[in-house]
Amino acid sequence: MTTTTHHGVSAELYLEVTQFYAEHMQAADDGVAEVWQRGFAEDAVFETPVLPAPLRGRAEVIARLQQAQDDLRAKGIRRRHLMSMLIVTPDPESPEEQVRTRSTMTVVHTLSGEPPRIVRVGIWEDVLLRTPGTGWTIRHRRVLSDGEPSRS
Repeated sequence: MTTTTHHGVSAELYLEVTQFYAEHMQAADDGVAEVWQRGFAEDAVFETPVLPAPLRGRAEVIARLQQAQDDLRAKGIRRRHLMSMLIVTPDPESPEEQVRTRSTMTVVHTLSGEPPRIVRVGIWEDVLLRTPGTGWTIRHRRVLSDGEPSRS
Protein backbone atom coordinates (compact mmCIF):
# COMPACT_ATOMS: atom_id res chain seq x y z
CA MET A 1 0.00 0.00 0.00
CA THR A 2 1.38 3.40 -0.99
CA THR A 3 0.56 6.30 1.27
CA THR A 4 0.34 9.77 -0.22
CA THR A 5 0.76 13.11 1.48
CA HIS A 6 -1.68 16.00 1.34
CA HIS A 7 0.20 17.36 -1.69
CA GLY A 8 -0.06 14.15 -3.70
CA VAL A 9 3.43 12.70 -3.32
CA SER A 10 4.06 9.25 -1.93
CA ALA A 11 5.46 8.83 1.55
CA GLU A 12 8.43 7.08 -0.08
CA LEU A 13 9.14 10.09 -2.32
CA TYR A 14 8.78 12.45 0.65
CA LEU A 15 11.33 10.42 2.61
CA GLU A 16 13.67 10.27 -0.40
CA VAL A 17 13.62 14.07 -0.73
CA THR A 18 14.05 14.51 3.02
CA GLN A 19 17.10 12.20 2.93
CA PHE A 20 18.54 14.17 0.00
CA TYR A 21 18.29 17.42 1.98
CA ALA A 22 19.77 15.87 5.14
CA GLU A 23 22.79 14.53 3.26
CA HIS A 24 23.20 17.68 1.15
CA MET A 25 22.99 20.21 4.00
CA GLN A 26 25.09 18.21 6.45
CA ALA A 27 27.77 17.79 3.78
CA ALA A 28 27.70 21.55 3.14
CA ASP A 29 27.99 22.33 6.85
CA ASP A 30 30.74 19.74 7.37
CA GLY A 31 32.72 20.85 4.32
CA VAL A 32 32.33 17.57 2.41
CA ALA A 33 32.49 19.35 -0.95
CA GLU A 34 32.10 16.39 -3.29
CA VAL A 35 28.72 15.51 -1.71
CA TRP A 36 27.11 18.95 -1.49
CA GLN A 37 28.43 20.08 -4.86
CA ARG A 38 26.84 17.04 -6.49
CA GLY A 39 23.51 18.31 -5.11
CA PHE A 40 23.29 21.11 -7.70
CA ALA A 41 22.16 20.55 -11.29
CA GLU A 42 24.47 21.71 -14.08
CA ASP A 43 21.96 24.47 -14.93
CA ALA A 44 21.25 25.39 -11.30
CA VAL A 45 19.98 28.85 -10.41
CA PHE A 46 20.43 30.20 -6.87
CA GLU A 47 18.52 33.35 -5.87
CA THR A 48 19.03 35.06 -2.53
CA PRO A 49 18.43 38.65 -1.42
CA VAL A 50 21.98 38.87 -0.04
CA LEU A 51 23.43 38.75 -3.57
CA PRO A 52 22.86 41.42 -6.23
CA ALA A 53 21.88 38.89 -8.93
CA PRO A 54 21.03 35.17 -9.14
CA LEU A 55 23.90 32.72 -9.48
CA ARG A 56 23.63 30.67 -12.68
CA GLY A 57 25.14 27.26 -13.36
CA ARG A 58 26.63 24.70 -10.98
CA ALA A 59 30.15 26.15 -11.27
CA GLU A 60 29.06 29.69 -10.30
CA VAL A 61 26.83 28.47 -7.46
CA ILE A 62 29.56 26.24 -6.04
CA ALA A 63 32.28 28.89 -6.35
CA ARG A 64 30.21 31.51 -4.48
CA LEU A 65 29.01 29.14 -1.76
CA GLN A 66 32.52 27.73 -1.27
CA GLN A 67 33.91 31.26 -0.97
CA ALA A 68 31.31 32.14 1.69
CA GLN A 69 32.09 28.95 3.59
CA ASP A 70 35.85 29.57 3.41
CA ASP A 71 35.37 33.16 4.66
CA LEU A 72 33.40 31.91 7.69
CA ARG A 73 35.94 29.19 8.50
CA ALA A 74 38.77 31.74 8.31
CA LYS A 75 36.92 33.69 11.03
CA GLY A 76 36.47 30.52 13.12
CA ILE A 77 32.72 30.41 12.52
CA ARG A 78 30.89 27.10 12.25
CA ARG A 79 27.69 27.36 10.15
CA ARG A 80 24.69 25.07 10.42
CA HIS A 81 21.63 25.03 8.17
CA LEU A 82 18.48 23.83 9.90
CA MET A 83 15.56 22.89 7.69
CA SER A 84 12.03 22.21 8.88
CA MET A 85 8.39 22.09 7.83
CA LEU A 86 9.21 20.58 4.42
CA ILE A 87 6.45 20.48 1.82
CA VAL A 88 7.04 18.41 -1.35
CA THR A 89 4.73 18.92 -4.33
CA PRO A 90 4.92 17.13 -7.68
CA ASP A 91 5.79 19.46 -10.53
CA PRO A 92 2.85 19.50 -12.96
CA GLU A 93 5.25 19.58 -15.93
CA SER A 94 7.12 16.42 -14.93
CA PRO A 95 5.70 14.76 -11.77
CA GLU A 96 8.05 11.75 -11.89
CA GLU A 97 11.27 13.63 -12.55
CA GLN A 98 10.81 16.97 -10.82
CA VAL A 99 9.31 18.22 -7.55
CA ARG A 100 8.87 21.59 -5.91
CA THR A 101 9.71 22.01 -2.26
CA ARG A 102 9.18 24.72 0.32
CA SER A 103 10.69 24.67 3.79
CA THR A 104 11.59 26.88 6.68
CA MET A 105 15.31 27.52 7.09
CA THR A 106 17.32 28.72 10.02
CA VAL A 107 21.04 29.45 9.71
CA VAL A 108 23.10 29.32 12.89
CA HIS A 109 26.70 30.50 13.39
CA THR A 110 28.86 29.36 16.26
CA LEU A 111 32.21 30.84 17.21
CA SER A 112 34.34 28.65 19.46
CA GLY A 113 33.65 29.36 23.11
CA GLU A 114 30.48 31.36 22.39
CA PRO A 115 26.82 30.35 22.28
CA PRO A 116 25.27 29.67 18.86
CA ARG A 117 23.69 32.69 17.16
CA ILE A 118 20.81 32.66 14.68
CA VAL A 119 21.86 34.76 11.68
CA ARG A 120 19.07 34.10 9.20
CA VAL A 121 15.52 32.78 9.19
CA GLY A 122 13.32 32.39 6.16
CA ILE A 123 12.07 30.10 3.44
CA TRP A 124 13.75 27.94 0.80
CA GLU A 125 11.77 27.29 -2.35
CA ASP A 126 13.42 24.68 -4.55
CA VAL A 127 12.82 22.86 -7.80
CA LEU A 128 14.48 19.45 -7.54
CA LEU A 129 15.34 17.34 -10.56
CA ARG A 130 15.78 13.57 -10.41
CA THR A 131 18.99 12.90 -12.33
CA PRO A 132 19.74 9.32 -13.45
CA GLY A 133 22.78 7.97 -11.65
CA THR A 134 23.01 11.00 -9.36
CA GLY A 135 19.66 11.18 -7.62
CA TRP A 136 18.07 14.50 -6.69
CA THR A 137 19.71 17.79 -7.60
CA ILE A 138 18.67 21.37 -6.98
CA ARG A 139 17.70 22.99 -10.26
CA HIS A 140 16.46 26.26 -8.78
CA ARG A 141 16.68 27.63 -5.23
CA ARG A 142 14.97 30.81 -4.15
CA VAL A 143 15.81 32.05 -0.67
CA LEU A 144 13.32 34.33 1.05
CA SER A 145 15.03 35.72 4.16
CA ASP A 146 12.87 37.30 6.84
CA GLY A 147 13.67 40.97 7.23
CA GLU A 148 15.47 41.28 3.89
CA PRO A 149 13.88 42.74 0.76
CA SER A 150 13.08 40.38 -2.10
CA ARG A 151 14.08 41.14 -5.68
CA SER A 152 10.85 39.80 -7.12
